[in-house]
Amino acid sequence: MAASAIPDRSFRWGVGSSALGGEGVAPAADWARWEELGKAERSADGNGFATNYADDFIAFAELGLTEVRVTVEWARIEPRPGEVSGDAVDHYQAVFRAADDAGLRPWATLAHTTLPGWFHDDQQGFRDGRGITYHWARHVDRVAEALDGLAAGWTPIEDPIGMAMRGYLLASRPPGRRDPQEVRE
Repeated sequence: MAASAIPDRSFRWGVGSSALGGEGVAPAADWARWEELGKAERSADGNGFATNYADDFIAFAELGLTEVRVTVEWARIEPRPGEVSGDAVDHYQAVFRAADDAGLRPWATLAHTTLPGWFHDDQQGFRDGRGITYHWARHVDRVAEALDGLAAGWTPIEDPIGMAMRGYLLASRPPGRRDPQEVRE
């Protein structure tokens, strides 16, 4: 890249996507059931990011991007309560290292579109006090430890109000309810 074409790095310009769009649905995610019920098209492998991330990051950097927001899919990290997938943790660490190697600052998003089915469907998710103080806190701590020194920044929940509205009032995402009281909770 010619020196005159190198972007001003004081201006941050980035891109982000959900794990659902990039990797496809995690089998343990609430969205997996949503797809099984025919409420959404099958996501398959998403856009292939899970295997092409290093090349994608190089392309992003060549376009002048400086930041990338990567969703760390909770349902891949913890497919069942208390069961941590070392392979998933290793994968996300490799993704964040590849972003850094490409000259990008990787930001971690902890929830975007999907949640583990065991958390959202079985245990009432963020509507339950234990869900917030125990399960969510444990996930945040686990990912913070796994990505210590790798993440440039954090987005705990991408669009939390929209997530609540679409899941509990508009019924366009799991759990697909229309309950004004639940959306407030």
